[in-house]
Amino acid sequence: MITALSISMMGSALAEDGFKNESEVGLVMTSGNTDAKTTNAKEVTSYEFNKNTFKNTAAFFRSKNSGVESANAWSFGIRYERALS
Repeated sequence: MITALSISMMGSALAEDGFKNESEVGLVMTSGNTDAKTTNAKEVTSYEFNKNTFKNTAAFFRSKNSGVESANAWSFGIRYERALS
């Protein structure tokens, strides 16, 4: 048996103000000879004004096979950009 769930939200109600957001959440569960469960999440938010952009990113991934953790990863980032032209 395989169960999968993925939710993706793009855009923001505040996009006209310079804010943008993209988010994802996922879940995969399998059962049979082995039981496996994988979860993940990802987010990117940015704010633009004049020629400046601030960007924040985050990601998370975890996988378990028969109750034993086989993968665990996460990241976080902040970025600043300035257009020169």
